[in-house]
Amino acid sequence: MEDFAADLSRFRSFVSREGSSEGDRLPTEPELAALLGVTRNRIRRLLKAAEGEGLIWRHVGKGTFIGNRSLPDLPTGLADRISPLEAFEARLAIEPKLASLAAARALPADIEEMRRCVATMRETREQDQWIKLDHRLHRLMAQAARNTLLLALYDMVREAMPPKLKFRIQTLSTGADDIDAEHDAWVEAIADHDPRQAEELMRLHIESIRQRVFGAI
Repeated sequence: MEDFAADLSRFRSFVSREGSSEGDRLPTEPELAALLGVTRNRIRRLLKAAEGEGLIWRHVGKGTFIGNRSLPDLPTGLADRISPLEAFEARLAIEPKLASLAAARALPADIEEMRRCVATMRETREQDQWIKLDHRLHRLMAQAARNTLLLALYDMVREAMPPKLKFRIQTLSTGADDIDAEHDAWVEAIADHDPRQAEELMRLHIESIRQRVFGAI
């Protein structure tokens, strides 16, 4: 079991390095097995586990791709009809619960990846890179909850957020020391396997971002 967990952690790191964005295609099973130095049987088990986490998805005959299987298209113009308040209400309804579940279910490899992401964010002052890391951190948390339906809802809420709101959040949050501290706090609550604390700290984190946005309007 420990060997499999170690291999899965290496596979997650490989996926992070290999793909620059959601939807990137991974090498074939034989190529992955050779690159990671594992058997074909082991790589199939790793792919199955990673798919269950929402890290990758597979299409028979076409290959293996980074990210969750594409959701059905959102209704036309939905993002244009969503107010900033509605977007934050949706995030507050979903992300604290995901953090609570992640605190109960996260594996050591999940926690390691989240901590690594937070550490990299602290050293990053380039906005585009920070934004990618922020999205990755929150999605790692959502994946660690191990609830396929809630993960899909998380992705849908993120996709439906109005573009102008996304830009404002990114502009106000990038490189902010207090945001980095908030990330540290809820990640460590997950690492401590404290569902109540993780849920509360995530709620406070989303509220903090909301205050930044509405305070800037």
